[in-house]
Amino acid sequence: MTAVDVPQCDHLDQYLGGWLSDEQAAQFEIHLRDCPGCRQEAQQQRRIDRLLDRGARLLELAPALLIDRIERRLQQTVRRRAVRWAWGLAAAVLLILATGVGVAMRHFGTRAEPPAIAQQPDPIAAEPDSERPDPRTPVAVCDVEVTLDDPSEAILVPLPTQSPNVSIVWIYPTVKPDRTLPGPAADRPLSQ
Repeated sequence: MTAVDVPQCDHLDQYLGGWLSDEQAAQFEIHLRDCPGCRQEAQQQRRIDRLLDRGARLLELAPALLIDRIERRLQQTVRRRAVRWAWGLAAAVLLILATGVGVAMRHFGTRAEPPAIAQQPDPIAAEPDSERPDPRTPVAVCDVEVTLDDPSEAILVPLPTQSPNVSIVWIYPTVKPDRTLPGPAADRPLSQ
């Protein structure tokens, strides 16, 4: 008969751990006298416990200076990691911001405002009078041709573009009075 076959043998660990009540421990000690398997297991476990106790007594404690030095190094390592994380996070934020600004600039671009006043075109080299255009009509410097019935009705202003296939021309209407003021009113200023 082995130690496993007897129901009392199931209490060996509880006995060795000191978890049995006094009455149960006394009953198990009676069982140990009669069961050689449990007795041998209990002796081996007690021997292991004694060896562990002896080893724990021989164990030297680490010097306090060594413990302090190890703790300081651990704290330095933690600080270095925190600084690295902070720099990495800052770099990531800057990269995201720069990318956002670049995308916004590309999407919205820099919008050129139209000139406040139409600019007079460059003077044209001396040409025969028959081919010279009307000086009141600006000449558009672009690859498109705009023809007006009456050139005095509008001012044409070409805008530069980056694409050779696109031409932009602003057309500003000229202001013409509907009627002329009669007599002395024509000589006086409009605002008083």
